[in-house]
Amino acid sequence: MALEASTTSSVSSVDLKSKKATLQTRTTNQSGDKATDSFAGFLSAVESDVARCEALMPSLVASASGSSKEIISYILERPGKRMRIALFYFCAELVGFNREDRDALAAVGELVHTASLLHDDIIDESSMRRGRASPHTIFGPKKAILVGDMLLASASRVMCRSGSTEVVDGFSHAIHQMSDGELLQLDHLYDEKTTEQTYWKIMEYKTSVLLAAICQTPAILQGLEAIKVRALWDFGIALGNIFQICDDILDYFHSSGFAGKKTFADFQSGKMTLPLFLLKQSLNRHEWSNIESVFCGKQGEAAAKNIVYTAMDKHGIFKQCIEYCSAKNTESLKQFFIHFPDAVESPLAKIGTLFLARLPKASEHLTV
Repeated sequence: MALEASTTSSVSSVDLKSKKATLQTRTTNQSGDKATDSFAGFLSAVESDVARCEALMPSLVASASGSSKEIISYILERPGKRMRIALFYFCAELVGFNREDRDALAAVGELVHTASLLHDDIIDESSMRRGRASPHTIFGPKKAILVGDMLLASASRVMCRSGSTEVVDGFSHAIHQMSDGELLQLDHLYDEKTTEQTYWKIMEYKTSVLLAAICQTPAILQGLEAIKVRALWDFGIALGNIFQICDDILDYFHSSGFAGKKTFADFQSGKMTLPLFLLKQSLNRHEWSNIESVFCGKQGEAAAKNIVYTAMDKHGIFKQCIEYCSAKNTESLKQFFIHFPDAVESPLAKIGTLFLARLPKASEHLTV
């Protein structure tokens, strides 16, 4: 069986060239703005590594079913920068991890993430993902769910072959928290009394714990002391938080069609996120009651947008969001450099700022 094969980087040169070409297209077929160019440069440092990992992934999820092969091909070839794969390689470089199964281990986080997207799109009834039709709209929800399960199982097998129960525990914990975070978010939809503590918990569970598991894995397998493993875990949590906050900001402050997303979607689906929490802090009780009224769906989309965006513009919520994220990024790097002073020169030191630079006009105020 294909899954019983070695999970080392045994990929043909043809496959590798094809994957490198695909990756190059992703990073250059973009607008020439400063933020995009900087992110492309960031990824180019591990371009060949990511290409090897991508070429290996189909063999990790080999299937006897024709329909599953079709779905797997569709989702593994989707547009995306493979940030989680790159993050693994940067952390591996930092700690000197270069084991034979490195490429297979780099795929684990991406496989788990992709499985979560398959499931999330069904839960959220989302028809689009990164500008393309969500798989469940093409192949049906039953098949999409089963392929998501298959991806999780394939990732689990690679984890087990690592020989480290700590690695297995880290990713298993992440998968558990991702599901728990989704349930917690469902519990609080259209709940204008959702607390900031709950928001942070949802964000950490749904997004950040997976990045934390990715970051710590090379350190665990390289045998680093526990305090450094923990530092990489915490760094991954901080990165995930910044990434998700930026995504939450983009829901309000980007042009229609940016990143294949629709504006105002979080508000319409009843999610309390950072822009709303900052707005709430800026308003008096009467003003906030107007926002609560449209948040609970008592007015149409056009009226809701007018009320919310007028208030956000008046109180400078976009600027507050950038300042908040920038401060979080600075603090996380300060803590990270205590344990990894050499990381000051690593691409890891730039990734949080690059997340911030995705925000409209934010790159004008950031050094990237």
